[in-house]
Amino acid sequence: MPALSMAALVLLILLNPFSGHLQTVDEVVAHSIANHLDTKMKMTFQAEEVSNPDQWFSQRLGYRVQWFRPW
Repeated sequence: MPALSMAALVLLILLNPFSGHLQTVDEVVAHSIANHLDTKMKMTFQAEEVSNPDQWFSQRLGYRVQWFRPW
């Protein structure tokens, strides 16, 4: 079921007349990532820029955030 849902979503994105110049899934993903990182959102960071995500989010949200670490 998840694979079928993903296939339907990909077809919807690629066959949508409003999608413009996006022709492949790689272009859709690249555009999505670039758009997300270019919004200057306060809750976005590059993984290599933050060594302690708990503290980073806690400072911005105003309450303590505990990051899940399975190791």
